[in-house]
Amino acid sequence: MTTNAQDDDDRPIRTVPIVVDDLLSGERTQIRVKTQPAKVREYAGVIETFTEESDQVARGFPPVDVEEIVRDGLPVTYWLVDGFHRVAAAKRAGKTHVMARVVPERDTPSRLAEAGKANLTHGIPLKPKEKKAFLKRYIRAGLHRETGPRGGRDKRQPFKASAVIRREIGGCANRTFWKWLQEVSPQTCQALFMQENEGFKPFDNEDGDPLEFDEDVMKNDKVLRDIKDAVALIDNLHRTLTSAGYIQQAADIVREGANKVAARVPDPFA
Repeated sequence: MTTNAQDDDDRPIRTVPIVVDDLLSGERTQIRVKTQPAKVREYAGVIETFTEESDQVARGFPPVDVEEIVRDGLPVTYWLVDGFHRVAAAKRAGKTHVMARVVPERDTPSRLAEAGKANLTHGIPLKPKEKKAFLKRYIRAGLHRETGPRGGRDKRQPFKASAVIRREIGGCANRTFWKWLQEVSPQTCQALFMQENEGFKPFDNEDGDPLEFDEDVMKNDKVLRDIKDAVALIDNLHRTLTSAGYIQQAADIVREGANKVAARVPDPFA
């Protein structure tokens, strides 16, 4: 089966049977720490069920994804991008071929990011360590950047929201996300944090100096923003009061709250 879709290369994306022993794999594309033997055994059983004994092409699963590497004067090679468990299962089931969706060679960041994205759609959830590894690939491939109306970088909001990125890497706690991002890309972490806090510009600090990230600062700044929102809400609410007596009561309530906050401020002369 051959599709009409094409990548940046002139060679068409196609689906063909490929010899499993011809597939190259490794850290170039694999994001998982290791394959899971139980899952390989399960997949092998599916292949044995859906494949005739005389058929050497493993059946029962969607095609694996491979990248075709062409170099002048050298044999064509195929890198396995997605389908490590399926290939291992085919070997276990005694099959010599798998159906593969063959795409032209891509740049390394795009290849790694594509391999990571493929794992998110499978029945085997990524482990936290693997999600962190995918986040690193995701950032390097530039997938965290917003696209402008003309296809370039969106200058008003260069980065996707942190909540969007968390969903696109398979989900994780907010605190975990910022910890991972700080470890895999401190500069992106700082820039994204500044974008999500009013009054800051993501690219103010590009002088090469080390960028620092403080989780306590993040937390406290968020609380301050919440307080500002609360004050704005109070201001809007009090305008709906129609009696001077009620307006005075509202002022007393707000004053009492402000006094409680002020009481927590240390006296510099004490």
